[in-house]
Amino acid sequence: ERNIALRRHIVETIHQNYTIAGKDIHNLTLQLQKSHIAMQDVSHHMRDTTNNLFNLEDRVDIVTSCNLLPNINMPQKTMGITGSNISVPGGNTGSEPNINIQAGNTEEINAES
Repeated sequence: ERNIALRRHIVETIHQNYTIAGKDIHNLTLQLQKSHIAMQDVSHHMRDTTNNLFNLEDRVDIVTSCNLLPNINMPQKTMGITGSNISVPGGNTGSEPNINIQAGNTEEINAES
């Protein structure tokens, strides 16, 4: 009887360990699948963002290279909005009026001829 009880106890312990390990592997597989789906989603959104940034860069290049608009001088490094100088060609007179626009103060526009 003791040998039978010992055998049954060993079989139940081993069976329980394998069952718990199988459940753990199943749960880890589900978590891995969720992580994989999340990574695919992040990758997709990063591609979309990159494409949108390239499109924005192309549009900014078009705007800055357009001859119909006044010359726009953009600072190389900005830590915030500081303002821009916009110069409008004066035509055949040889004079070139400068229009200075300061960010944050839309009422004050200085024109020099």
